[in-house]
Amino acid sequence: MDLRSYIQSDHKKLEEGVALIRSNHLLYQPFILADDIEVGEGRNFCEDYADVKTVFDLNVYAPKANVGSRRQATDLTSFRQYNGEYRAIYNHLADIITSHFSGSVEGLTFAEIGANTGLNLFNMAVRGAKKCYGYDWNDMNPVFSWLNSLLGTDVEFQQGVYNNLIHRFDGSIDVPEVDVMINTIFTNH
Repeated sequence: MDLRSYIQSDHKKLEEGVALIRSNHLLYQPFILADDIEVGEGRNFCEDYADVKTVFDLNVYAPKANVGSRRQATDLTSFRQYNGEYRAIYNHLADIITSHFSGSVEGLTFAEIGANTGLNLFNMAVRGAKKCYGYDWNDMNPVFSWLNSLLGTDVEFQQGVYNNLIHRFDGSIDVPEVDVMINTIFTNH
């Protein structure tokens, strides 16, 4: 998702985004924060990814920002191309879902297990979804809060581990009935 028009010249929101990169919250799903700040795993679709040493390597380009110890991609043009192709997958999924409902998702509710940063859900929310809920094993509340504040959305997140052997969350996670359940975790791995 290209967030540049939402962040524009708001240095505080940009710094919050960079802090999410540094804390390893923004990492897999493709986001552009500024002309020279981008994250995403699009690179794993090419041979250049062979030299990765950790899951935090080569999925950020931000040469002037403090992103901690993460090893950065060095070529913005290639990095943006790879992530553009990756972003197209997410956009295509949102387009397919929207077209299934005659071009409008207004009034519909969505949930995603394995949501990561919630890109699928935020794509649906900005298209007018009534409500979206995301679930993941790691705490993505900081990213969801930041994206909600940027996009003017209200996508909810609950941390929980989904047990795919018994098809339930471990513990007491409240999963409301929704119109569409999404699970595309494969696109991140």
